[in-house]
Amino acid sequence: MKTSFFRDIIKLSTFSIIGQVSSVAALPFITRLFSPDEFGFYSLFVTAVTIIGLLASGMYHRVIVVTDDELEAEKLVVLAVLLGLISSTLVFFLIKLFYVLEIFSSYKNLALISEGFSLAVFLYVGSQGLYVWLNRHKNYNLMGGSTLTRDVLASLSKLMFGFFGLVNLGLIYGYLVSQFVFFLLILFPFLKEMDLKRFLSEFRLRDYSGLLKKYVDFPRLNMPSDFLGTFSIQAPIIFIGIIFSPAALGFYALARSVLGIPIGLLSTSIGAVFQRKASEQFNEDGSFSTLYRQTSTTVFLLGIIPVIISMLFMESIFILVFGSEWGTAGYYGAILSPLYLLRLVVKPLSFAFVITDHLRFDFYLMLAFAIASIGSLGVGYYYSSVDVAVYLISASHSFCYLIYLYFGYQLSKGRKFKTQKNSYVGY
Repeated sequence: MKTSFFRDIIKLSTFSIIGQVSSVAALPFITRLFSPDEFGFYSLFVTAVTIIGLLASGMYHRVIVVTDDELEAEKLVVLAVLLGLISSTLVFFLIKLFYVLEIFSSYKNLALISEGFSLAVFLYVGSQGLYVWLNRHKNYNLMGGSTLTRDVLASLSKLMFGFFGLVNLGLIYGYLVSQFVFFLLILFPFLKEMDLKRFLSEFRLRDYSGLLKKYVDFPRLNMPSDFLGTFSIQAPIIFIGIIFSPAALGFYALARSVLGIPIGLLSTSIGAVFQRKASEQFNEDGSFSTLYRQTSTTVFLLGIIPVIISMLFMESIFILVFGSEWGTAGYYGAILSPLYLLRLVVKPLSFAFVITDHLRFDFYLMLAFAIASIGSLGVGYYYSSVDVAVYLISASHSFCYLIYLYFGYQLSKGRKFKTQKNSYVGY
């Protein structure tokens, strides 16, 4: 079990490493083509897609790896695509309405990005279901290959748009191109695997409304927790540009992008394998504490040395690699480094709250993250200092992750905390 677990992680991580290396290699050129303000607007775009996509998904895609009914798993994938289509259509008309009513009129690109934003929401929601379905079937080669293609294509397309002078929305166009190709790469294998004729002949809307009701605890309990978790992480992206300046948002966004590279390298791969292995062990033995402990310890040891180096030298490295105007981004990166190490450790392990039926408890912990984000930004605003806000974000979120790690380990040992009993396990 242990050998196959780490072999699967290495298989997925190899693709991620190559993709992230291409992203790192492209960043010094991208930062010379796009300004901090443009980085800030792009980060705000991706953040909005993530938050709206999370709400639109209802977290139903998470059931795909839990259910033991293969036909139901296929229907859940289709449900994810349908939810993406419905939500993207609503978003499109809502943005058009905002434009006509001159709501958010200060955002001159609002009308231009309505189609792109709607497409991005659909791709985000639909891809989640398809990717989890690949994980269910242990198709790690396709998972890794499609992710690698997405990462490489994102870097190349951003460089291309910037080189040809499309600097206003070039970063967003590059993002859309890569996400669209990624969606197609993981869609076609699903269509090939399922019996399309049978599916079309047996398609009934009431089947999908039944799935919505059957797993209603996921949007009711799991989604609020994930929303709070995402909001707590993304709140600086949403508010730094408003409270301080677009340039400050650009600096923070670049620091976050660079620090997120290890998470992109390992977290998705570890999380995908951990979810499947933990589900198997929990269904067999009622616990997975050894897997939890081994995973957290290994990831921490892998990250501690790079974090120490980044805390000491990241500002100088940013100036050397990205240009003198990006030194502030390196300074923010050094402050945030400990936080991102803990995030790398905890993120893939958070599935412990799902599999052990502690969604409400997870929600309360995520609420602490949201409060920490709002409080940190509020204090920074009071002192008119981005630096204060960034220091407080790093410290408060690090503390919250340590609490999250502790309770996750307790759950992995089979301990139960007072929470509402859900009914999604064992179908």
